[in-house]
Amino acid sequence: MMDVLLVDDSRLSRMTVKKCLEQKISDWTFIEASNGMEALSLFEEHPVDHAVLDYNMPEIDGIELAVKLQEKNKNIKIAIVTANMQEYLREEAKKINCIMVGKPLNDTTTGGILEFFEG
Repeated sequence: MMDVLLVDDSRLSRMTVKKCLEQKISDWTFIEASNGMEALSLFEEHPVDHAVLDYNMPEIDGIELAVKLQEKNKNIKIAIVTANMQEYLREEAKKINCIMVGKPLNDTTTGGILEFFEG
């Protein structure tokens, strides 16, 4: 069983990402947050080793949140998802040992997240 922090300011996006991942692996527990500050607070209560973060959120973006989570757990594996996939974002994610995945998720991108988490 794996606990996964799922952070997106869109409830619909959280539901969609969760559904896509659950279709591949059903025994995950998702801890959901609607923004980066809420995620950091929840992380204090429920530290996890895996996270799926939206890139574009108010207050703190997915890259900034990833760095803050890594400061708390250097071994956390983080996938950052975005509908605005650009090469510079992919490079920024790579610099901090995260993967950047395009929205909407599909079998290939979901498989990439799972492979990254398990690798």
